[in-house]
Amino acid sequence: MIIDSHVHTIREDLLSSDYIFEPEEKQIEKIIFLHNKSCEALEKSKPLNILQSMRESNIDKSVIMGLPWVKNVNCQKDNDFIYNTILKYPDKFIGYGVIQPLETNQAIKEIIRCKSMGFKGIKIIPNWQHYSLDDFEIMDPVMKVIIDNDMILLPHIEHPYRFSRGDMPYNLFNLVKRFPEAKIIASHLGGMLFMYYLYNHTKKYLDNMYFDMAVSASMSMVKIASEIIPENNLLFGTDYPFNSCHSQKIMLDDLFSYNINEHLLEKYLSKNFQVLIEE
Repeated sequence: MIIDSHVHTIREDLLSSDYIFEPEEKQIEKIIFLHNKSCEALEKSKPLNILQSMRESNIDKSVIMGLPWVKNVNCQKDNDFIYNTILKYPDKFIGYGVIQPLETNQAIKEIIRCKSMGFKGIKIIPNWQHYSLDDFEIMDPVMKVIIDNDMILLPHIEHPYRFSRGDMPYNLFNLVKRFPEAKIIASHLGGMLFMYYLYNHTKKYLDNMYFDMAVSASMSMVKIASEIIPENNLLFGTDYPFNSCHSQKIMLDDLFSYNINEHLLEKYLSKNFQVLIEE
């Protein structure tokens, strides 16, 4: 069994050349839709093309999500699309919702709605959405509802070689310290935050969090991570199709090339995520 715990799919209306992005969403338009490789990634983001990629990669299930928009109403549209996609392919897709934490009341309602639709988690990208993971006036009410509904939080985490307001490893570390009971999967190996398992002062705060492998441009980091992160806390996830290689299979092939033992691979590829959503 292989589960890709981090996949994005884009609703059809956004792929139309006639779609007009609201002024508030221009940053996301630039990053996702006007990128020099956007045509390839956007084509691959269609549900049927994700299913094709899964077949080619021998992936059994993918966790799909939309994009975290600046306006919560746009998050709701993506969540509706995810729900309807899962209804068509319930054996292949698991859902995460997206929310805008700045719109507190609407975000809380949307988390509860996502739970009612069977979604297992919530995806956020603080830099895009103009807040910080450790701005607790914003995050406290949202985290309480995520925890109360036994859902996963999947925040985007940037790597420290470049600055990204609000979703750096430091911001994540502050969030994890404040909410040790939360189910948090740090995307992109948590921007290398996992290295601080090696430091006794910080290790205790990391023991309850999880890391996905969405580092396609530097998959050799996964080999290092597998030697440091506790075996129950590392998950296969690609960020497909917006990973740098626009491929699930390439990332899997890289992972298999590192000669990680079968016991660990089984955990990384499915069991750790299955335990997380069944707890």
